[in-house]
Parts: sequence; C-alpha cells; structure tokens
Amino acid sequence: MNRTLLVVGAALAVAPVAVSAQSARPYAMTVDDADRLWYVETGVQSNRLIGCDPKTKTVIHNTPITGGDGRNSVRHMVFDPKARSIWYGSNNGFLGQAKVPPKPIL
Repeated sequence: MNRTLLVVGAALAVAPVAVSAQSARPYAMTVDDADRLWYVETGVQSNRLIGCDPKTKTVIHNTPITGGDGRNSVRHMVFDPKARSIWYGSNNGFLGQAKVPPKPIL
C-alpha cells in the first residue's frame, strides 16, 4: 500500500509526499524559514527526521535520530532560525538538535 503525507507549507501549497515506511506514523512537525516541512517518523526505531519541500514535492532529508534511548519517540520540535536548527524533545526526556540546510537562493 502506498502511504502519503499531505504537505501544507506556509504558502498553502499542498503536495503529497511518500512516507518512508508502512509504519512511519508521522508525529512531531515544524516548518523552517524556507517553508519546508520537517517531521519525525515515530513508528520506526530509531525515529527518522524527514524534511520535505512542498514546492518541489521532494524529500530533502531522511536520517535516523541518534542519541538517547533507542525507544525514544520524538514528540515535540521547533525551528530556531538564529541557530538554523530544529530542537526536539522525546517522551523519555531526551533533547536534541538537528542543523537545517540554508534557505535556497533563487
């Protein structure tokens, strides 16, 4: 079965983006200053941080989240434009940082 996540950017562009696994269970989400959606797949261990660009309808980032207990599930995250980072927290109290690529120059 093909599972997709509808991505809605700040510009209200809607684009389907395939999730990476049948059991992806997207949870924590945030949007960066380039209107790219970032979410965590919590149905897989280790959780995976996924970045999507609704303008190009592509996945731009897909990496496992390391650190803390492997049974952690990321529950909350926020984009910090000054640090160009996503800060995230898990259900087991783990706090992490993911650096975000710069905004594309058009």
